[in-house]
Amino acid sequence: MGSSTKFNYKYFFRSGLCCVLGYDENQEYYAYVGFLKGHPLYNSRFKRVKHITLYNMLGQDFLFNNEALDERWWLGFKSHSPFSHEDALKDLKLVVDELGDGSNQENIPNTPEPTGFEFL
Repeated sequence: MGSSTKFNYKYFFRSGLCCVLGYDENQEYYAYVGFLKGHPLYNSRFKRVKHITLYNMLGQDFLFNNEALDERWWLGFKSHSPFSHEDALKDLKLVVDELGDGSNQENIPNTPEPTGFEFL
């Protein structure tokens, strides 16, 4: 996503990891998993989880303008069914459940999953 692309997102915590579900001005869904320093996937470039390949899709200049989110390293993917909130959320939960190591280094409980978006 370029810096001029409009991007709306919601975040939640699951399995000790921060998750972002977002969509862009084309109403396509993207999903991201954030890792704090010290996590084995911090600074990684890609990771394969089942049928999904995650990449470091957010450039260094991308900011959520949310300190708790901006301190993380993000791996993400474009949903295989990019126009479906439900499919994107399902894929994100599958990825997080595979990557969550149970350590919950932030000691944050699971929070409610995001519901649909108001499109841009």
